[in-house]
Amino acid sequence: MDPGIAAAEGVSGVGAAKLFAGRYDLGETLKHGNGVDTFRAIDTLSGRDVVVKAIEPETIHAAARLRFEHETQVLRHLTGTGLTGLCD
Repeated sequence: MDPGIAAAEGVSGVGAAKLFAGRYDLGETLKHGNGVDTFRAIDTLSGRDVVVKAIEPETIHAAARLRFEHETQVLRHLTGTGLTGLCD
């Protein structure tokens, strides 16, 4: 299955919760740093393999938050082979 990306914010202690946003079964941590955690996950509604990228607003600086928001806006409008799709 092709990976997708799910963006979420306002998550406290995301590593402690196995089911993220009531939908994503978190697996291994792919990247951690700068207030952003990225996880391999399974969307329990669709069964798809996805990537969950979560930000913690209390630890991320304003410029990084704007970059994250811009990234999600761009991903919403892009499609094509080798591109990550945006689920939510």
